[in-house]
Amino acid sequence: MVGFVQYAIASAAVTGAAVYYAYSTRLQFYPTVIYLVTSKSCLMVVGNMALVMTLLLGQLTNKLFLGRLREVEKEIIWENLRYSFTETCLALSTFREEISLNVIVMFSLLLFIKVFHWLCEARIEHIEQSQDTSRLAHIRTVSLMVILFVADIACAGTSLYMVQTYGPSVQVRYIELIYLLSY
Repeated sequence: MVGFVQYAIASAAVTGAAVYYAYSTRLQFYPTVIYLVTSKSCLMVVGNMALVMTLLLGQLTNKLFLGRLREVEKEIIWENLRYSFTETCLALSTFREEISLNVIVMFSLLLFIKVFHWLCEARIEHIEQSQDTSRLAHIRTVSLMVILFVADIACAGTSLYMVQTYGPSVQVRYIELIYLLSY
């Protein structure tokens, strides 16, 4: 945990330095933003900060809905992540011409949602086997399930909209693949 805190602080400092450099050399908002989204090094720095923010959001969500993870749950996450990430990257290689920032963001979002699906499933199995589970644990787990259900409906609705508007593409096939692999 201490290592991640140091990494997050270092990432924030580097991101701040990149934004400061971009603004101090461009002196206006629009040219600064253009520089930040076109420079490969700035994109890498901002992408790294987005990863840190995603991990922080994941830790906050975990603390809020699940509390401390058991070792079995950690093993489930790492095992499922390894296979899911590899299979998804292989599937995405078929559509390498269509890969963009939107696809990467969707990949991260769906992987984030999948992790909490796995954790929720493991926690429910633990609650079923446990004799003394508090009402708060039940409420927290059900709340997480409701949020995951809403996220699933939103992803399905987005997929349907994209198919009707733009026709089938990598994004729709990717959403199908993610949800088929998660169950």
